[in-house]
Order: sequence, then C-alpha cells, then structure tokens
Amino acid sequence: MNWIPMLSMTEGMVTPNTGFMEFNLQMPMGYREWRGMFTELGVESTLFNGYALQYKDGGKKISDTAVQLHFFEHGLYIAPPFVTEEYYFHIPIRELKIGKVYFDLPKEQNLLSLEGYKPKREQLQAIDIWSCLSEDMEEQIIYSFFYEVHIQTDSRIYHFERFRLQQ
Repeated sequence: MNWIPMLSMTEGMVTPNTGFMEFNLQMPMGYREWRGMFTELGVESTLFNGYALQYKDGGKKISDTAVQLHFFEHGLYIAPPFVTEEYYFHIPIRELKIGKVYFDLPKEQNLLSLEGYKPKREQLQAIDIWSCLSEDMEEQIIYSFFYEVHIQTDSRIYHFERFRLQQ
C-alpha cells in the first residue's frame, strides 16, 4: 500500500525565506542521516519550547511545554528537557515515515541548489515528523517542534522562542 503524507500546517507558519531538508525515516540510511544531523548540531538542536500534534482529520493540539528529542536505534522519545527516565511520547522506528527540517536560507546561498548544504543551529525554524500508527497507514500524526514561530489559533497566540540552556 502506498503511503500519502498529509499536509502540514508548519509550512504555512515558517518565514517566506525558508528552505527545508527531508529525510526518509523508513530507510535505515535516512534515519541514520537524520540522527547524525542532530548529533552534529548539538544538544541545543534537540530542545524546544513548544510543539504541536497534527492529525489527519485536520485537528491539532499545541503545547507550550518544553521538550527534548532523544534519538535511538529503535525509535524516538519526546521527553522533558534533560530527563532520561520518563517521556511524553515514544515513536517506534516502524511508525516513522518522514522527517523534515525547516531553516532560514542564507542570502548568499544559491537557491537552485541546496545539495550538500548544512544549516546551522541558529537557522533552524521547525521540524516535522510524520508517523503512521496503523498498518493500513491511514492513522497519521505529524509531530511538529518549533524553534521560533508564532501560531495564531481561535483562542490564543502562541509565540515560541528558542530554548536556551540557561532557562
């Protein structure tokens, strides 16, 4: 069965001068590259002051709870910052589909070719992780993590700033 990813609200929230890198998390090499990018960028790249869960039916839940991503061979854990023995969500590797990293494009970068380009931690805006919870691939969730973004909902405005190690 072919999997068709649902659309993400994140693309409409990032700044106009945004590029992205997409990783196929279903393939071992794609997941290794994904993990390697965060290892290269350092622990601060795994820390966020907010996240959202996007559902296939159009629903979403937004939280201003600080979280940290922990990458392991068997899957991904979303936990309170610097906590290793408890977590909010666990996404087994079999459920991971796509990882997408949104970042500011540098003015000097040739926009026609981003091949080999590695964004710096300060350029990162948001991350989306597509996950399928069911064998028929119909039950999808996008886990979105925000470095810096404004989200307007019917009931409030969320303003997420970068997580700072001193906070």
